[in-house]
Amino acid sequence: MARPVLSLIFLAAVASAVVVSEPPRKQLGGPPSEFAEHILPQPVQAGQVENTAALSTTLQQVAGVAGLSSSIDLPVDSDQLFAFTVFSEALSSLSVTLLDPSGNAVDLSKHINPSNFPLSDDATASVPGTVYVFNAPFATGVYKLSISCATCTTATQTVAIHLFNDNNIAVFSHLRSYSNSFVGQPIGIASRITQQKMLHRGLGATAPKAMVGVVSTAELDMLTPDGKQVDVPMHDDGLHGDGAPNDGVWAATITAAEPGNYVATAVLRGTVNGQEFVRTTQQVIAVLPQDLELTGTATAVTDGQQRLTINLAVSEATSNKYRAYAEVWGVDSNNAETAIAWIGGVVNTVADGSSNVLPLELDLQWVARAGAKAPFTLKNVWVQDISTFMPVSQLAQIPVTTTGNLLGMKKVLGRLTQKPNVRTEITEEMRWGVRPKHLLRRSNATAETTPLVMAHGYCAGRNPFQAQGADFTNAFYFADFNANRPHDEFALLVSAFAEANQLTTWSGVGHSQGGIALLHLHNSYWTGLEVPTNGRLLQSLGSPYLGCTAAGSAAGLGKAFGVGCGENFDLSVDGATQWKTGLSAAALDDVFFYTTTYKRNQFFGDYCNLAVNLVLEWPNDGTAELEYSVLPGANNMGNTESQCHTTGMKYAAQYEDDARNVIINTNRGY
Repeated sequence: MARPVLSLIFLAAVASAVVVSEPPRKQLGGPPSEFAEHILPQPVQAGQVENTAALSTTLQQVAGVAGLSSSIDLPVDSDQLFAFTVFSEALSSLSVTLLDPSGNAVDLSKHINPSNFPLSDDATASVPGTVYVFNAPFATGVYKLSISCATCTTATQTVAIHLFNDNNIAVFSHLRSYSNSFVGQPIGIASRITQQKMLHRGLGATAPKAMVGVVSTAELDMLTPDGKQVDVPMHDDGLHGDGAPNDGVWAATITAAEPGNYVATAVLRGTVNGQEFVRTTQQVIAVLPQDLELTGTATAVTDGQQRLTINLAVSEATSNKYRAYAEVWGVDSNNAETAIAWIGGVVNTVADGSSNVLPLELDLQWVARAGAKAPFTLKNVWVQDISTFMPVSQLAQIPVTTTGNLLGMKKVLGRLTQKPNVRTEITEEMRWGVRPKHLLRRSNATAETTPLVMAHGYCAGRNPFQAQGADFTNAFYFADFNANRPHDEFALLVSAFAEANQLTTWSGVGHSQGGIALLHLHNSYWTGLEVPTNGRLLQSLGSPYLGCTAAGSAAGLGKAFGVGCGENFDLSVDGATQWKTGLSAAALDDVFFYTTTYKRNQFFGDYCNLAVNLVLEWPNDGTAELEYSVLPGANNMGNTESQCHTTGMKYAAQYEDDARNVIINTNRGY
């Protein structure tokens, strides 16, 4: 049996190289009933609603005064509750004073709540903060916050401030487009002030109704990948991608000059019912080089066997890695158009004669199941960047030319249509492609003999499960510490870890992004994870499968203070919404996920992390929001209250629950 002690040694080498061997790729397929799950989302589906304003001020030297100081206005428009957080690397050296709208000093001593903002999965990276909470009664209006540092010796000192007003005045923002997020193209945000919540976020989602005539100024502050700050005014004139003029929707763009992640902050100020307000949203925008484009032609090549290779012609000459998808349509016995299946998977561009193509595979059992035949047509064809899952090219329809052993294909279809369950059966090969011979399933496996690979989350400084080692048997603890990985790279590192430990069969448990990476691995590649046939193949705890609304806030704070591992677009709501479109229903069915939250009552009556609670949607575990951790199509194992995402929060860390750990250990796949 392989020994877990090898794990830490191996990953230290892998993490520095970030080049690992790739396992065989799956060739995904599914029935037409799943077409709707794979339609590329629109930005409004990932829109963010915030009652918070992310502000900042710079402490500077003032003539005749020792140290640094600055002041900033805080508009308070809630008459029930408001709070603000002060973040600074020099927090312990700061002096903070507050004047109410009448100019009277506010005694802050009764309102202080120390609360850092975590920038990593286990809070090993964080920004020091203090939250000041005020319950009614208090005066509404504009407060004056003054901050000074008598002992600061630098020329300037950045202080970040999050202001929260507890009422129904919110800002709703979304990216303007997913289809042109390329270098040289305009990128930006559309925002509105609203008193409504989104009804739902799936297909057909619409933005909440905008309040008209309440915004006086709107600005888009863009932090570029090279650290430059670009500020541009937002407009509601119908000329800047904002819809109709004077409809309450404000928008702005900048031209993306380089690839990478941009942190966009929309700042809207105005007046509602005589009260001044300020609201902001912070979102990450992934910008790509425009390297590939579908040309609008495709060729189906048959060798007379059961699988058909469909080559999508593309303009790219280099062999980059993508994820592709297409609906396959044919004709029935009456030559009427009929849906056959969807196909997809991870692909590279390859040379095909004088052209370049992305090859996908179609199992002819799908054609037989649909009672269809050639000619074939592809619909809803899209290609995504593998590191961000942003679309790089998409076409509504592509005609397919079929070549090769057409007679052999006809004979195969004739044989398949004679199968007794041809119209109902969906086999593993139809779903995943041909299983590699070295991954044949075993009938004598048991839970006790099947290893458990346990993956930590984003930017973690340790594997949280390892400290609970007494709860797990035959466990191997993945270790890629203090790292920022896209889902695909993360998944391949886990695969390489299992291979280095000589694990020919295993099941997985993931915390936070670790659970997402395991699902991506299962959905996309053939590994030892595909050998078990019983139990729970994948289990996760606190995984934000649908993204995290604080991704932008964390990116902004990380950039401002130079801490953390950097922004991760895959973990944003926009990135997660794109990633989910490529998941097979068969993969989702193998996921068993657990969530936790604080006690679900009044906001300031309970929380996991007070500073984060100002920007996260409620309820949450201090990092992952419950709404974005419930994965449709997977197995929801329930929510446990009074448990938080990691240590250092109000309640015990979710992974310290020994009883649940034993259940996870016992029910592993085998």
